[in-house]
Amino acid sequence: MWFVLRALIALLLVWQPASVMAKGPTFKTPNEIFVWFDTYQDDPKPARVSAAVHDMRRLGLFKDLDQAGLLIGFVAGVLGDNQSKAEKLVAKMFPMPPREQVVIIKAIAFSGNPYWPELLNKFAERMPARRDLIDKFISGEEKTLMERPLEEGPDVIDALWGFRSATGYHEPVLRIISALRWADEEDDLDKLTVASKAKWTLAAAAERDRDLLNLYRLHIEHQPKEIAEPLKEVADAAEAYEATRLRKDAIASVDDLKRKGPKKASWSWASQVGQTALSVGCVIATALGHPEIAAPCIVTGALATGVTKLLQLKDQK
Repeated sequence: MWFVLRALIALLLVWQPASVMAKGPTFKTPNEIFVWFDTYQDDPKPARVSAAVHDMRRLGLFKDLDQAGLLIGFVAGVLGDNQSKAEKLVAKMFPMPPREQVVIIKAIAFSGNPYWPELLNKFAERMPARRDLIDKFISGEEKTLMERPLEEGPDVIDALWGFRSATGYHEPVLRIISALRWADEEDDLDKLTVASKAKWTLAAAAERDRDLLNLYRLHIEHQPKEIAEPLKEVADAAEAYEATRLRKDAIASVDDLKRKGPKKASWSWASQVGQTALSVGCVIATALGHPEIAAPCIVTGALATGVTKLLQLKDQK
């Protein structure tokens, strides 16, 4: 009897810490999350994504949902790459406060799962405060990731990099490349901002992932001139490890257009400057950092190497 009791006590001592650990945070710092993103393709563990979503919220990474494109894209990529497990993974993301439920909704809609509308409907009862957004996605009023116009903002670029980081797919990268057609934009500040971000993040990504450099070289000859020329510049910069130069050029070109204004008169110019102000501040006006640096704008501009490097906000004023 004493032997059995001792055995039970020993089991309890082993089990309790494990139980406590299971209930504790999976990721203790933003850095750990971004390092996981960065290395995900080396050892994919989709089962961790549900806990990661809770930790993202706990660590404040959803404070500004407009700046959470990378996070949403990554979660969407995991769901899309694990379609048979998607429902169980999503179920474990609850409970989630109504405000942050946007992350779950967008991740499902952006996942590329052919049955994503049905999946959204299955969880609609758990998100009654977000029924309107769910209906907008299902009706097509809100667009999926691969349908969203790139000129909507740099957060689309973020989400595409997040998706690529989770999956390794080329499609998100090719969409980012298509934004290079606005690299010489002289009238639309939003388009120039997106193209500038696309240009230097493509270069920075290929500095770390040389397969991407090969992809760029392969596609240069198949692209129209307005894309082929900046894509060649991206490839050359990546090969020479000069992505930082492209970042500086991006900041300069956006600042120059803001200062001079559009060549063609535009009634919407003032509103464009206002809409782009945050993007320029948190996306373009950054310096490449390291995963251990937590960016004030959370993850905007993070890269994948799947490219995931945090960007450190710098004061460009």
